[in-house]
Amino acid sequence: MRVVDSAPAPLGGITVDRAMREFNTALGMSRLDPHVVRPVRVYQLIDPPLRFPTGDGENFAVVATLVPTAWPQRADTLLRAPERLTADDREYIERVRRGRSLIDTMAELAAGYGAALRLFTEAGFFRHSGSVDNWGIAPESGQVFLTDLDSTQTLTIVGEARRPVEVLRDVASGVFGLAAALMLPGVTDDPAAAIEAFRRLAAGYFAEVPADLIAESIAPLARYWTPLAERSWAGKGALPLGGDRAIWMDRDLCYCLLLHGLSAAYAAGEGAASWGEVDVDRLTEATREFLGSGRFRRFEQFCAT
Repeated sequence: MRVVDSAPAPLGGITVDRAMREFNTALGMSRLDPHVVRPVRVYQLIDPPLRFPTGDGENFAVVATLVPTAWPQRADTLLRAPERLTADDREYIERVRRGRSLIDTMAELAAGYGAALRLFTEAGFFRHSGSVDNWGIAPESGQVFLTDLDSTQTLTIVGEARRPVEVLRDVASGVFGLAAALMLPGVTDDPAAAIEAFRRLAAGYFAEVPADLIAESIAPLARYWTPLAERSWAGKGALPLGGDRAIWMDRDLCYCLLLHGLSAAYAAGEGAASWGEVDVDRLTEATREFLGSGRFRRFEQFCAT
């Protein structure tokens, strides 16, 4: 187990290699479901050339993609402070929420994200960044679709032992991104409602798995997350002003808790037949080495029933 950092990418732009990844990922997903993102064309900027200064100095590119909505906003818009919202943002939020509470809306979107991510896996891809700013929403239908597909890899490039762990990492990324978002004051002050949203995401992905096993899979993270969230909601946490609440949590520990917890849902689902079984003993040893003895003891405490 290790932290994987993407190669440097241009802010506000995309290189040809990443553009082609996004195009091919959207193409693979659209073959399974034509109602999600659909790729149209990749344009390379060559006259005059505009190159990214690192790596091989690749040309910049543009990806043209169809999405199932006319709205450019994403799920993170729902969580922004009121003073940062435009008139269009407010209309978007109203259309997405449809009179529901914010936490109920986020739970519904989480279920949709889980289902969209399952399609992503079934199309043969991994490594989606599950942050809520990568959850596209169509207010017209309530459909959730994936954005930011340029870091995608194909499952065929990794060995059989690693493949199921990469699949679980994507689900863990989505739950972790949601956990960070729900720490924000004003979204909810009810841990049970937040944890239900985590469950809804996992259930959206593992639709064939019983609800009690989904709850069991989320429980280790819930034990760690709940007291941190309560401190955040009470204004007692040392949170970065306007920053990402994810950096307040121990990201490594959270991912390990999720990988182990979700492995139970994975084993009960249909994924093992396609992507292989998780070697839990090997995963545990890798976790011990990755976290070190002190954090591994905390890991074991949160995993205990």
